[in-house]
Amino acid sequence: MKKAIVTLLVLMMLLSVSACSANDIAPSVPTATGTSAAVVPAATVAGITAAPASAAVTATGTSYAVTAQAAKDGIFDDVLPDAWYAQAVSYLYDAGIMNGTGGGMFSPQGMFTRAQLATVLYRIAGEPAVSGRDSFSDTEPDAWYAAAVLWAEQQGIVNGIGGGLFGTENPVTQEQLVTMLYRMEGEPQAAAASDASLYAADAVGWARAAGIAPSTRDYTFAPKSDADRAQVAVLLYSYMTRTKDEQDMEQMPGGESEGNRESEPDAQSEIVLTAAGQTLTVRWANNSSVDALRELLKKGAITLDMSDYGGFEKGAPLPETLPENNEPMHTDAGDIILYQGRQFVIYYDRNDWSLTPLGKITGMTKAELQALLGSGNVTAVLSLSGTDAEAQTGVFDLETGTVQLNSGYTMPVIGLGTWTLSDEQAENSVYAALKCGMRLIDTARYYNNEVGVGRGLRRAIDEGIVTREEVFITTKIYGGNYERAGGIIDDALKDLNVDYIDLLLIHQPGADDEGVYKAMEEAVRAGKLRSIGISNYYTREQVDEVLSFATIVPAVIQNENHLYYQNTELQTYVSQYGIVIESWYPFGGRGHTAESFNNEVILALAEKYGRSSAQIILRWQLQAGFIAIPGSSNPDHIAENFDVFSFSLTETEMTQIRALDRQQRYENW
Repeated sequence: MKKAIVTLLVLMMLLSVSACSANDIAPSVPTATGTSAAVVPAATVAGITAAPASAAVTATGTSYAVTAQAAKDGIFDDVLPDAWYAQAVSYLYDAGIMNGTGGGMFSPQGMFTRAQLATVLYRIAGEPAVSGRDSFSDTEPDAWYAAAVLWAEQQGIVNGIGGGLFGTENPVTQEQLVTMLYRMEGEPQAAAASDASLYAADAVGWARAAGIAPSTRDYTFAPKSDADRAQVAVLLYSYMTRTKDEQDMEQMPGGESEGNRESEPDAQSEIVLTAAGQTLTVRWANNSSVDALRELLKKGAITLDMSDYGGFEKGAPLPETLPENNEPMHTDAGDIILYQGRQFVIYYDRNDWSLTPLGKITGMTKAELQALLGSGNVTAVLSLSGTDAEAQTGVFDLETGTVQLNSGYTMPVIGLGTWTLSDEQAENSVYAALKCGMRLIDTARYYNNEVGVGRGLRRAIDEGIVTREEVFITTKIYGGNYERAGGIIDDALKDLNVDYIDLLLIHQPGADDEGVYKAMEEAVRAGKLRSIGISNYYTREQVDEVLSFATIVPAVIQNENHLYYQNTELQTYVSQYGIVIESWYPFGGRGHTAESFNNEVILALAEKYGRSSAQIILRWQLQAGFIAIPGSSNPDHIAENFDVFSFSLTETEMTQIRALDRQQRYENW
């Protein structure tokens, strides 16, 4: 009896070991060198045979040497030999990459977490030595996944989920998995997938071209869906068993084989269509109308304010008439047509008419297209890829003092900040700013001065100083959720006394950024907002989190940015999306302005150019590609801040100022 009890206790202990660590991964324990060694039971427990130590997988570039058999039946009670994922499960088990969930089970439809994924990728890489501590607040330094997460972060393979969190227990989506594999491969050139989140588009395109993301009767890869354990096994198996020829094929331009790639026009003359801030995938027609449109776009990008007609289309006039190629058409959602040679039209529902076909939007359902275009006016931008018109997005024009945003709108690069101003002060300051030539005004719901900003704007309009269309108004929404955000936007419009807001930002990360951003996107489509963005998002991980749910790419990120805390690294990263960085507190903020103004480098340049320290700093901000919104209630200071376009700093002087950066923030927002 005692012997039976002891045996039972031993079996229970072994089961506990095999089933711990989030029900999949054998626990890892840090070694003295900082690496992690997997603790794998050496005995057979409840039908689970421990992965043999000899079945190690070592990474050698993109090829792998697996010393165990690639197929073995009967390892797990819930994996039938003829299951579509059986071979993948056996292969990964033999290779020591994936284990079961305990009790002889693999749990094919079970959830797979981010910590588990980091661990299997770490094993695929051969568990290289690591040391240090990862940067996430929700990971434990002695946890079974610690070395894997640290390695993956150090290699740039994983990011967090925002707010300094890694999300150890969060489920993995299919596009997250292939994105991590894509990063392990060095992010080879790939054709972006239209059905994936923006951050994962290239990775999904690569995975499909490489045969890693399958489309079969049993499993069709769905980028944004959670990956269950069977799907994870198949994706990893496909990745690890690619042939040398397949790997070479991935290096071809676009990440696709010549046999699978559709014919493409010259990349320098391809038409790019952006609507509501989202770049659409379009299959353009081959006719003289499209040829003429390309020629027209060589003169520059065209911004269209598209309005609704008939409940089935959005249209706007082109600046020139194009040749017609009319034919009887039964249009459907996504069809792009030319009407009477001048109207550019996007259909979101059906119609029958004689029209000129221009193209077809692909990769979107009818419902998705209708949601994107919205119920009100929508801004669309036509440009040519590889041309100056497209390249100018995010590039400062200091002749005009403006920058073209990725939304298609033009934004002034210097303006007035109104933080701490009362309604009365805001009214007078806005009026003074507009009178001296400024056209950018920044406020926020949190500032409680939108009414004053609106009065200052109205006063300048009434006196004929400006028109509403000449002024760019930014405000910010402070937290909340989807249900509340719509009402807050309406309140801002009312307090500012305007029909639309040029730029609305999420003021800082909150509990429901996705919900708030969704409400902002809907307001864009309703014509209430023109551009949207975020504020106080300082890391690549925070931005990636927004991009993972955004259908309209943020146009602007407004951050603390000054001599001693320069957002250069973030600026470089977000430039690929056409996102521009805007500086609040460009002088360092209250209590720190004197230090900036009295810096030796700044004082020397101020003396050389006969300018104030403020003007030198602002000119640096603009030449560095940062929008600046210095705050002031003094009309003389406001005018001085705007007078920065008649001189320029040399590259040597710009380098001297860049060298002042010490990554020192003064605020914790």
